[in-house]
Amino acid sequence: MGPGVVSMSFGAGEGSWTTSVDATFAHAGMTYLAATGDAGTEVCWPAVSTNVVAVGGTSLTYSGTAARAEAAWSGTGGGISQYVATPSYQTNAVPGIGALAHRAVPDVAFNADPGTGQYVAISPSGSTSVSWMSIGGTSLSTPQWAGLTAVANAVRAASGKAALGAPHSLLYGQIGAVPGTYASAFLDVTTGSDGSCSTCSAQVGYDAVTGLGTPNATALLAVLTGTGASAPVVSAGAVAGKVGTALSYAVSVSSPDAVTYTLGRCAVGTDDRCDRCAELASAGSRQLRGHGRGQGQQDGTERPGCRQRDDRRGGHCTGGERRGSGRQVGTALSYAVSVSSPDAWRTRSAARRRD
Repeated sequence: MGPGVVSMSFGAGEGSWTTSVDATFAHAGMTYLAATGDAGTEVCWPAVSTNVVAVGGTSLTYSGTAARAEAAWSGTGGGISQYVATPSYQTNAVPGIGALAHRAVPDVAFNADPGTGQYVAISPSGSTSVSWMSIGGTSLSTPQWAGLTAVANAVRAASGKAALGAPHSLLYGQIGAVPGTYASAFLDVTTGSDGSCSTCSAQVGYDAVTGLGTPNATALLAVLTGTGASAPVVSAGAVAGKVGTALSYAVSVSSPDAVTYTLGRCAVGTDDRCDRCAELASAGSRQLRGHGRGQGQQDGTERPGCRQRDDRRGGHCTGGERRGSGRQVGTALSYAVSVSSPDAWRTRSAARRRD
């Protein structure tokens, strides 16, 4: 089967056999989506497969002018699997997920309440009369998500990019785990429930009722197609060192875009013999294209050096974005690492060394 999108509006209760048929949904370039069910909290196959995008349902309130409001639909399926292991993309880096014992569904949601659903035209065979009916269910929300995925694939194809395939890592890692991107691409549904269990209510971030939430289509498509930049994820870290020895550190960043590193706010020290300048390796800015979707690591080393000068009032750093301030050896050293992406997002993580 070639690249494309499959929408599945059928299901059965999960069982110990579930993972044995996962290969059915593992074809390259294919995106598989499945409805989570319309009977309240439950976990169904094929939605529970880790290779399938599980789609739940919401109730929509929209006047046509103000911002839409959505709550979990009481009939939507969802819950924690008893058999399927937690997939690598469902990590606690995504707000709300916490420590999952097994795979949670749904992944995403869409309007599915029959009372707030979409109108469809019904024309009896052989008749020219048309009547309109409001329909709903996760069998409605699933093909709508499939439609968004198909649009994303069409835009990607037009720019020479491959089809999305299984989008879970992108949805969770590059959108759900990045606050700014998540707020732009999704409406986080935080009210409503599909039962009375401990995981049956919508909450801030991911939940086992509406997943990551419902799509803000324009912003989501920009991320899925690569036409909009998303903020990089900077891993936290600590730096420690000792005066007179080389200081090394690493900054790990994951981003779907090229990442620019800037090393700056470099400290300076002097003694009776010469100026000591902390020259940071790889100082300045450069482009780093990492593995996959921009994963990379920037390493730097502070090398104490000695350079004779006619005046002994303090040296300066040869690299970095700002000059040092002439600090003396034995005082606290601080510097900043700046990471920027094409969407002008920027963060600074400071490291401090004391003797």
